[in-house]
Amino acid sequence: FFREIDSLLYRYCYVDQSQLSFTAGGPVRSTATANSSSASASRPTGRSTGEGKAALALSHQMSALKALSAVCLNANRKTPHGVSLFEHALLHIIRLWVSPNSSRIAMPHKVDVCVPGASILSSAAWNELCRIDSECTLWRMLMSGDSMHRFTPTIYSQILAPIDDNGKPCAVEPSEMEWYLQCMIRFTRAFLIEGMSKINESGAFAHTRYSYVPRRVQAYGDISEFNKRNFPAIASALIVDRDLEALKMMYFFRSYIIDEGTDIHREGQQKSLGEKVRGENAMQKGGTFKELIRTTDLSEKLTELFANPLFVAKALPRLLLEPGSESMYFYVRTILRCKIGLTDIFADSYLTTTLKDIIWEMGKYDITDICDTSSASYNSVLALQKLGLIHDLKAQSEKDGSTRDVMKSLGAVYADASTSEGYDAARRLVSKRMMMLVINVAMTNWAQQSLSDRIHALRCLKTLFLFLHEEDSPKYLTQIMSTINKAMSTSSPRLHFGALSVLSDYVQMVLKQNVKLIGANLSDIVVALFPVFEEPTYRKRNRHAQASDAIEEKPDPYQARSIDEALKLLACLVTGKVGKKLAPYFGEIPFLPSSPALDGVRSDLKRLGVDIDDLAVMTQSTTQGTQGHFTGRDSIGSVGSESEKSRPKLSSNAQAALRKRLGILSKLLSHENKQVRIAVLSHLTDLLRANRGLFLRLVESEESVSLRFLTVVSKDVAVVPGGEEGAEGANDLSSVIGKGGVTEIVQKLVSRCVIEMDDDARIALAKCLGEMGAIDPNRLGREVNATSAALLTKDSFDVSGFHGSWRLSQPPWKSQVIRYELHLVTHQLVMALKAAKETIGQHKIAFTIQELLLLLDESAAKLYASSQSQTAIAGSSSGEANESKKEMGAWLRGKLEEAGVHDVLEPYWRTLYMQKDIGSPSPPPFFIKADTYFAWLRGWCRYMIWRSNKSQRSRWKAFFHACRSAIRQDTSICEFLLPLLILDGLCFGEDSNEEYILKEMLDALTFSDS
Repeated sequence: FFREIDSLLYRYCYVDQSQLSFTAGGPVRSTATANSSSASASRPTGRSTGEGKAALALSHQMSALKALSAVCLNANRKTPHGVSLFEHALLHIIRLWVSPNSSRIAMPHKVDVCVPGASILSSAAWNELCRIDSECTLWRMLMSGDSMHRFTPTIYSQILAPIDDNGKPCAVEPSEMEWYLQCMIRFTRAFLIEGMSKINESGAFAHTRYSYVPRRVQAYGDISEFNKRNFPAIASALIVDRDLEALKMMYFFRSYIIDEGTDIHREGQQKSLGEKVRGENAMQKGGTFKELIRTTDLSEKLTELFANPLFVAKALPRLLLEPGSESMYFYVRTILRCKIGLTDIFADSYLTTTLKDIIWEMGKYDITDICDTSSASYNSVLALQKLGLIHDLKAQSEKDGSTRDVMKSLGAVYADASTSEGYDAARRLVSKRMMMLVINVAMTNWAQQSLSDRIHALRCLKTLFLFLHEEDSPKYLTQIMSTINKAMSTSSPRLHFGALSVLSDYVQMVLKQNVKLIGANLSDIVVALFPVFEEPTYRKRNRHAQASDAIEEKPDPYQARSIDEALKLLACLVTGKVGKKLAPYFGEIPFLPSSPALDGVRSDLKRLGVDIDDLAVMTQSTTQGTQGHFTGRDSIGSVGSESEKSRPKLSSNAQAALRKRLGILSKLLSHENKQVRIAVLSHLTDLLRANRGLFLRLVESEESVSLRFLTVVSKDVAVVPGGEEGAEGANDLSSVIGKGGVTEIVQKLVSRCVIEMDDDARIALAKCLGEMGAIDPNRLGREVNATSAALLTKDSFDVSGFHGSWRLSQPPWKSQVIRYELHLVTHQLVMALKAAKETIGQHKIAFTIQELLLLLDESAAKLYASSQSQTAIAGSSSGEANESKKEMGAWLRGKLEEAGVHDVLEPYWRTLYMQKDIGSPSPPPFFIKADTYFAWLRGWCRYMIWRSNKSQRSRWKAFFHACRSAIRQDTSICEFLLPLLILDGLCFGEDSNEEYILKEMLDALTFSDS
């Protein structure tokens, strides 16, 4: 089609060969006529004079412009063919606007106020561009991601670098250069910059968008800012095309804008962006345009520009994604002139950015076979393998201090990229930087991302597993589950399917390495599947609506696919050797959704000795006949409301089943995952509603065997399916009835009310307590209040957030800071990391973990390096401690493994989080200004950490300073540190510390609503 258009343009409109797309470099022949397309054969009839010939040619040119414009306006840009039609037609119009003069015929000119000296054809072409923009909004298309990598750079090349009759870019004469640069400025301002009406506050020049570029610093500043943002992407595409002349003109274009802005400023206009234009950033170095235009050799300046970090970070991914090596060779050999080594080209900062961009590119595809060379994703797989080989060469060069020939190194990389060596190198690179990739690709800015971007991020995460070493997979469970929970908390079945696909692949990978880790986190994994089995919203509406009001809505196909993926994952967890190993952990999961799709899973669990639905079966057979005898919550709160004769007999087996279920739910109420807590509370609410009579029996049993006045409390028998203790409990039901079951669940609910921060979980708590009703305190085994009785009996963290007897056994004046650091990082921070709802919250906790791990390793090296007895430090040595910057010391590794958190915390040993502390925190008072309890603690702790860090006498200041980020995320961390900070301030701080500390405490103790 466009070959025919080119023939007509050449034959009747006298357009030069260099202006055509498909016939450049060869003879132009029209399929509409057998005549030659030469000038002699295409002489117009009717007039033989030069003026008549030019007038007829001009008439044809106007018709051609309208036809090309019509193609642009009517092409269906939602289809590939329509996009191709639009782009080629638009390029033809742009060429006729930029270079309208024909060498074959003298065309008339007119004085154009917009572009002095422009021809009639040029003015008409510009008007057509403006008309297309008014109807199609060009900047939306030209600034899209796909166009910025393909079509927009082509426009830059067409405007700045004209081509000769052979179709190759040619050098621009200095006398003509300003014309092309002005065209580029005009096109940029009119069609590439959004919101031109905001060029200045008065809008006085808004009407000039299509007319001319006013000599105002605002206008040139806008163009300069656009150029600064988009130059790397456009120039990268020109390097891929190996268009050296266009790259030179881009360099001239940047310098020209800078000079224009400076000249306008000197002309006495208002001070604005003129000064900023000259020194915007490192990429603006170079001589003035008038100096550059006389430069015959720009090689040195091009090397300096295109070796700039801002450009390299954008260019490398594009070059690696090219299947061939020509573009990379062009960049290294022609642009950089082999003066920069491979180590410098792929410095750590560039390599990290390049890696993220390549992984994001891979996320465009559902990659299942990385060896499929015919797949559209193979170029991105190949790019990652090239990068892995380059990373290995770089590491080897840094290790042996050698300098390798850059071209030979690149040749070896491209030769090995498609082999197993390339795949192995990619795996090493991804495994080393997995934490960074998970955080930056899959987790960052999740809340602000669109649905398509979230699905894209999940595909990236799934792709990473193809290159992750299986032995490293357990380290990233916390981050993966955080991403999965975010995706499952939405209402999108498509997002659910993507998340479950990722989770299934990851769990199967971890099961090969650490079944125990999956068991320890089984409740997280199983509860994450619950939203898939919920009834769709439209079915709930139709079930409660009349038949005439029912809404016909087709089920989402991704809903069924999500259920299949969830069942596939559960089948993997409950069958075979894995199922036998995980059976005890399934005993700690109190329920599954009541979906028929899970019947097979329930059957498999029963074969393993796990009957999750033991209570549900009992409920169906008993509650229907008994529910009518208990009229409401009063039957629980009052004593002796019914006679024993009128009350139905409820078996001791049923009471034991309910009590067991309450015990398991009680433990899960303190789970760090919000979704787990909400699911547990919802189930507990339904459980109480369905088994009100049975729950009353437990309350009465609690009253008859009250524990309130006993001085010794025996531990409950743990009921684990298949275990010895479980059998003992089943045989002696009297030993498990009336031993604090109700008291325990009530205590946990009340305690949770105090510390629960999530609004959804607080509402679920309220519903559960409302369903339970007001129980007479005399019926409970002990007094219930918000302060847990476990304060003095537990060493680990309790539901109420206290730290047990460990705090009492480790007063700071009898302990060491290393013990507090270790206790905080292995208990509190691990829970806070899993509980963080937002990505930024995880980053705050992760930064503190990173800093404390370094402090612990350094402290261990100082404390134990000179010690001969190493039994207390798990075999660490001074030599190993000195290597702590590269590998975690043996003492710290042993302590983390002993606490069972090594797999969770080890990835943060190599993270590179940084925090910039800006200014000083707000001074006291805090309590009277704070809106919430957390705001009070956060402000007070932050201020005391700042004061401690300035003190020369404090031995704990490094510990406190490492926690400066975590205190802004988690209340319990503030509660843990507050007593230590107060003691540190009183003992090692200034005299004024005592005054404001006492004042702050008195404000809290004397608080009243009035």
